[in-house]
Amino acid sequence: MLRVCLGESLARDEVFLFLTTLLQKFTFEPEVKGSPPSMDVVPGGLALQPREYKAVLKERNP
Repeated sequence: MLRVCLGESLARDEVFLFLTTLLQKFTFEPEVKGSPPSMDVVPGGLALQPREYKAVLKERNP
């Protein structure tokens, strides 16, 4: 028998709503114009991690 967290489906729904609301309300732009994020990963450790990337969120017009 597989054990599952009872709140997992609620947590997934909440994360989905949070992210979709951000995408509806804001435009994401790079901090430095014309600098796309690097696809390189941070070396070392047990898991691969993306490099830090700074973005600016601008409120969309209503």
